[in-house]
Parts: sequence; structure tokens; C-alpha cells
Amino acid sequence: MHRRAFLRRGAAVAVAGGLAGCSSGGPADFTLSTHGTTIIELDDGRLAVEVTVTNTGDAAQSGIVYVTATLNGEKSVELQRVTLAPHATRTVTVPYDAQYSEVESFSASASVRRADDDD
Repeated sequence: MHRRAFLRRGAAVAVAGGLAGCSSGGPADFTLSTHGTTIIELDDGRLAVEVTVTNTGDAAQSGIVYVTATLNGEKSVELQRVTLAPHATRTVTVPYDAQYSEVESFSASASVRRADDDD
């Protein structure tokens, strides 16, 4: 139980530190940004990252959320497509195959890019 509390606090600090002001870095009209990332344990016991995505623009926008993580020393990038209405906020959940109770170390950062940047 203590390990979970430590992991939860340590991971949240690592993620929060990597997310301040994250955005796509693309053209000025791309208005999706990420913030408010949280490490969670899913109902089935797996590890997941919740990323809050906001659209501050006056038009609907689509993007791809990139979660770059190091889980027990293994690096990975997970992708999640998101579409938001104008001035909307949504939490995107990115699950991992690892059981939360078996995680020894975890750090993650998130960003969002225009969906058509990868086409």
C-alpha cells in the first residue's frame, strides 16, 4: 500500500513537471493543448494515464495525443485521437498492459498535435 502511494505521488510529479504549457507547436490556428495529467489504476488493475485536452478555439479541432512514457525502464509512445468542439475540454485515458501493482517506476509526458500532421 505504501508503494502505491509513493508511486502515485512520484509519477504525478514526474508527469506534471513535463506538461506545463504543452501544446502542438504547430500553426497559430491549432488550439488544442494538454494539461492536468494524472496517473490512475483502472478497475481491472492496469496502469493508465489520464490527459486533459482543451480546445480554446472557436472551431472544432482534431488532434492526436502523444503520451511518451518510461515504464519500468522501457520507453514507449502511445497515441490517442481526439476531436473537441469549440471551447470544450475532455479527459483522454491511455491504458497500459502493466498491472499497477507491479510498476516499479513510471514517468510520462503528453502533448497534442494536429491530426493531419502525421498524414
